[in-house]
Amino acid sequence: NAASPTPTPTVIAAVALPTVTPTASSQESPTATTMPAVSAANTVLSNTFPAPLYYLNVEGQIMRLAANRSTLTQISDEPSGITDYDHSQVHGRFVWVSNNQLWEYDPANNQRLLKSEGGALTYASHYKEAANRIHALHYSPDGTTIAYLQGANVMLISSGVTEAGNTQEIMTAVPFQESQPNAADVREYREITWLPSSRQLVATTALWEGSTYTLYNLDSGTSTEFSPFLCCGLAWSQQEQTLFVTHNLYGASDLYRVDPSTAVGQKIFASENAGGEVPNMQQFTAPIVGDDGQLYALGTVTNSYRALSSVYRFNPTAVEWERVSQAEIDPIG
Repeated sequence: NAASPTPTPTVIAAVALPTVTPTASSQESPTATTMPAVSAANTVLSNTFPAPLYYLNVEGQIMRLAANRSTLTQISDEPSGITDYDHSQVHGRFVWVSNNQLWEYDPANNQRLLKSEGGALTYASHYKEAANRIHALHYSPDGTTIAYLQGANVMLISSGVTEAGNTQEIMTAVPFQESQPNAADVREYREITWLPSSRQLVATTALWEGSTYTLYNLDSGTSTEFSPFLCCGLAWSQQEQTLFVTHNLYGASDLYRVDPSTAVGQKIFASENAGGEVPNMQQFTAPIVGDDGQLYALGTVTNSYRALSSVYRFNPTAVEWERVSQAEIDPIG
């Protein structure tokens, strides 16, 4: 497998894109009453990217658009196309799935290696997802380990193109059994997020009703579900070395701080719309910690006629969300 032919990436297009000239309207700052003033420098579109852009083209091949926005390079040449991939900025290697096989490719020496065989796709009667499909690939931040899903199970394998490495199943899904109902035990893993240490990861965990997160520690080999069950928005704070979760369930929209050493959550903001009966129900989703170390989220206020969506910043001193962007009105339904 190591000797499998792999094409040398070649420049397949070099197109001079038009220079972007900012218009007067693009440099106008919002009024102080609706959103914070933005300097003109932040509104000018650059003629370069901060880093190369990778994507799959319509033929299922990995493409690289250089930071100059004009040099397009084809990275892969898989006859069956690629269904999922990841790229590590640490060592520059790629991991991808083709024909339900997991491959790793090193462009530095034009070498690729078959890491794992998923086999022909198989389906159970209660699954829409193939029980053995390889997907959701993620290099660890230090580039040493690859985490991925096979069906609804979480797998680990060491990275490198000199040897395949040993595949380890670290979280095993418990599917629903029609012959013997086991709703309380059902667990299916859907998404994977590495923590910056590369020694812990978090998997989104689908339950019979709702979902939560499961924390896995590579050093101890143990997995722990968040306590209490929390969903459905996760963000890591490097400054505070903690996880934040926006918890939206049954109309409530609370904010939790989760200790990564124990997976135990502490509620730091309590919603007032539990049960969803409040006319102006407010929910916070898609949390992210900004470069300033502060927590932001998309807040949506919903009533019978419309939904107002804005960016909010959490104020830990006042223990409240503060709107920092102009609201957008979207019709419901």
